[in-house]
Amino acid sequence: MPQEQSSEQRSRENLRHYRKVVANVVGALRSAEVRNSFASFTLEEAVDQAIDVIEGPPQNGTTRPNKLVQVDRIKQDFDNAIEGIRETSPDAFRRSDPTDDVNTDPEDV
Repeated sequence: MPQEQSSEQRSRENLRHYRKVVANVVGALRSAEVRNSFASFTLEEAVDQAIDVIEGPPQNGTTRPNKLVQVDRIKQDFDNAIEGIRETSPDAFRRSDPTDDVNTDPEDV
């Protein structure tokens, strides 16, 4: 019986060793792959990607607009809000109430 246990233990140790060796090989291959992909990524590619994000059309079927369109929408929303505020009667806005301030102390205003 002790002979079988030691044989079983050796078998487990061998399997652990094989797993370590395979894991080390896979790790080495993956790190080489990552290193090569970073080495092949040029400054021009980085600039092109940045330009595409800023002014390019949506890619891969996404509906996310580019940055220029996003900024235009924000500006348009802001301009519309300002116009709405200008058209609103001053009486429609809440008057300052020292007993009902939201976040600002009256001394800070």
